[in-house]
Amino acid sequence: MNTYGAVVIALGVVLTFVSPAWAQRTEPPPAFDPTLLGTTLYAGPLEGAGHWRCNVLNAGSTPLIVSVEIRNPAGTELAVDPDSQNCDEPVLPGHVCHGPDFGAEGLFYCAVRFFGSPASVRATLQLTNTDGISLSAEAR
Repeated sequence: MNTYGAVVIALGVVLTFVSPAWAQRTEPPPAFDPTLLGTTLYAGPLEGAGHWRCNVLNAGSTPLIVSVEIRNPAGTELAVDPDSQNCDEPVLPGHVCHGPDFGAEGLFYCAVRFFGSPASVRATLQLTNTDGISLSAEAR
């Protein structure tokens, strides 16, 4: 066996034992950063008291990853119950995800971040007041 053949065999043996260790992750994946998504649409603002919700329709032809936030006029994201939304998974074409949902009084708008064309998204901020009357503002 020549030197070249010995090196190839030795390299093959090393890779056989090292590759599985490289393939395993020993730490959890990093948290998703919604600021990496390229396009932001804003629905609103609306002012009033009642039940607020931001809805996102995927009007495109491919699944869409979105980040949905409800913000005050200063641009601060409101701390709402994360279990009140279902936009954590990709939104399939023709489907709607419901963003944060909460009750409050004030002036708010909805910020929807996604990677894709603005033509593929319809975002709506909806306020249902205490009398059951709904108001909505849409972004396209």
